Amino acid sequence: NYESDYRPMVEFAIAHDLEVVAANAPRRYVNRASRLGRDSLDTLGPEARRHLPPLPYPEASDDYQAEWDALMGGAAGHMPGSPIDGQTLWDASMGHAVATALDRQSGALVVHMAGGFHVENGTGTPEALEHYRPGTRALIVAARPAADPTTWDAERWAGLGDFVVLTRAPER
Repeated sequence: NYESDYRPMVEFAIAHDLEVVAANAPRRYVNRASRLGRDSLDTLGPEARRHLPPLPYPEASDDYQAEWDALMGGAAGHMPGSPIDGQTLWDASMGHAVATALDRQSGALVVHMAGGFHVENGTGTPEALEHYRPGTRALIVAARPAADPTTWDAERWAGLGDFVVLTRAPER
């Protein structure tokens, strides 16, 4: 979904001479961790490792694991390999990339765009950022479609982020 979701922001940043950081681990290594487990990355050479966060990368927290289990439902037990290892590699690579960008320039502001599962409830990437750069102040903006974005449903939306933006749900 690069074309529709990210390209306009990347082009805006480039046009305004803002740094753009590619934060995801390459898909081939995420797939490897998902299929063969996190330890399979230990056999990669230095060239491959330079595209990854420091190994071993953080494991899923209990809260993140619970969110994963709820999202995947019964399918998680039928998936080959260890898909949560691929998911946490994505989060670790994004958290490490944000930490590295912040370390490069004192006082920098980093706007990191990611799918909701990676950041909502403060799990995933925010946990990885805390691992790589303890005490870093981060704010999470979660955007969710709603049938009526003018009505707040605390039970459904509260806790997703520091700010929750409700958008009109697409018409089907």
